[in-house]
Amino acid sequence: MLKMLADDRYCGRIIGKEGKVIKKIREDTDTKITVSNVQEVAALYPDRVITIKGSLENMSAAETAISNKLRECYEKEMQAPTVSGVQL
Repeated sequence: MLKMLADDRYCGRIIGKEGKVIKKIREDTDTKITVSNVQEVAALYPDRVITIKGSLENMSAAETAISNKLRECYEKEMQAPTVSGVQL
């Protein structure tokens, strides 16, 4: 089993509309992937746990896919215009 931490702000994009993104990653990598509930997120530590189960090779592929999606989210956020530190 592999566990990853992801900022709560990006987990919706990992899951996707109607779960389509995470479902595709599961199918493409033949893994079982779960994302912890938002209720489990502490206010001071806004990360959620993504758990990946499968063969070592498949877990690695799923981790890469999720990491790429997280990187994409982060890069889009960094490119977004801000005013006094507040994203528009």
